Amino acid sequence: MWERLKATCEKEFKTARGRTFNEFSNACINHNEKLHEYLGRMKLLAEKLADLGQPLEEDVIVEKIMTSMGAQYEPMLQS
Repeated sequence: MWERLKATCEKEFKTARGRTFNEFSNACINHNEKLHEYLGRMKLLAEKLADLGQPLEEDVIVEKIMTSMGAQYEPMLQS
């Protein structure tokens, strides 16, 4: 019984981790989303991944944010 419960929980855990990683990987700033809201959302996703046992390096998080902010932020990123 305990082994079956453990296997079920591990499967759900891996599914949650995969779903969260996909959400992080596919994230981009929404049209009406303010920059601080987007940064907060990305921070929460990175923290959730760390809680699920898949911490991301800071440079990976920064690169993802910088490449997904949209054209309206390009001048800021280039300075």
